[in-house]
Amino acid sequence: MPTPAVVYNHGPGSGADAAAEARRALKAGVAENLSVATYRSLAWSKSQIPTIVDLQALRGEQGGGLGRLNAKSRRELLQDDSAPTELEKGDGVLPGISRARGSGRFTTTELSSLYRAAVMPSQLEQSSRRGYFASWRTVVTWLLAHDAADQGLPMTKKLLDALTMELLLMGATVGSIRNIWSSVEDRHRTYGHTPPLGEPGSFRRGLKALSSLRGQPTKLLFPLGRRHVQALLRLAGLTWFQKRNVLLTLTGTVMCARVSEPAGLRICNVFPDIDVPYDPAYAGGYGLKIVKRKNDTKRRGIMTRVPPGPLAERLRKWIAEERLVRHPQCTLESSPGARCRFCPPLFPKSPRPRSEDIGSRSRTAVTRQNVTSAVKSCIRMLDGDDQHFSGKSMRLGGLSMAINAKVPEPILFLQSGHGKAKAARGYMIPDDPSLLYDTGKAILEA
Repeated sequence: MPTPAVVYNHGPGSGADAAAEARRALKAGVAENLSVATYRSLAWSKSQIPTIVDLQALRGEQGGGLGRLNAKSRRELLQDDSAPTELEKGDGVLPGISRARGSGRFTTTELSSLYRAAVMPSQLEQSSRRGYFASWRTVVTWLLAHDAADQGLPMTKKLLDALTMELLLMGATVGSIRNIWSSVEDRHRTYGHTPPLGEPGSFRRGLKALSSLRGQPTKLLFPLGRRHVQALLRLAGLTWFQKRNVLLTLTGTVMCARVSEPAGLRICNVFPDIDVPYDPAYAGGYGLKIVKRKNDTKRRGIMTRVPPGPLAERLRKWIAEERLVRHPQCTLESSPGARCRFCPPLFPKSPRPRSEDIGSRSRTAVTRQNVTSAVKSCIRMLDGDDQHFSGKSMRLGGLSMAINAKVPEPILFLQSGHGKAKAARGYMIPDDPSLLYDTGKAILEA
């Protein structure tokens, strides 16, 4: 098919005006193809590209191409697989599984279906599944606007090209388009279809073309530096929240932690004097066990180290003041690969009530948002501008300081869990624990 005749207007603001008009036209297309009742019931996301929030609102709808789908294809198109499965809710502890009605063994067909529904979604992290489904909702919205819901799975390369072009016309960023492509690929593989970009190298080539046209500007984000660490260690006379925020930020930086990891620490993940059996010189140090990191598909966890010194002493004092002890029902020994649901968090959301029992699990852990707020709070305590700092500044800073201090890369990998492990790294065990403290020393020592 020949390329349509178009006019390219390079005038100031013309691109933004055309993008706004394209977005309005897309919503109008959805309204035209759906029933009035369904369209009025839709909620729209706050994203730049028009996106329906809840695809379940389309359950009884026949317009937009939905009426041409059979029950199986309709479910594949609209199914939300982003929620945690019942097995994932156990967080490492498998629940008992039995029939809801009656008794007897499962058939092979039932077991196969149960495996696909309860186990296979975990091949992707929950956060990745949530992100993919958010992007897939944009794809379904676009399909409805073009009366093409029945062409979404499987999708042809030609249709994906059309989707990508209209995304560009609506002002989508390269990052957004990449996420949408990834969601299309994931949805096809999940339900056994061949992805439209399944040809080797096609995803990379397409992304290269888009990036060369639009670019992928990096958001300015500062790492926490040694200057920040030393200044935070000198702070005194802090409130409870300030004290927690400083300790959380320093600990997260030494751990080279992702934002979710300090929030996930329980007191049973804290091991004082962990290396003393090897050498008493390590007295005062800590091991902090991250039960599962982002790329830890085998759920082996990582034991990070806090070297003896001012931060370790603050940590010891904090644990004593907050009366943080392991709960009698702690599951660490019985399920070492699971997060304990009974022990109190190392960094609680609020101060301990006076009436709280020692080892109580009633205290709530900080959230990812609280971690970012803690980092920003620390920058403000140092009279700095927190605009370009976030929870990610801990990991950025920890890795940067360790690399600048020439911590050996394999040792840094053991502490940070970053990147892809080469085959030999899985067998690497340092013959002296002092190497494991080099990451923390590089960050804490002036």
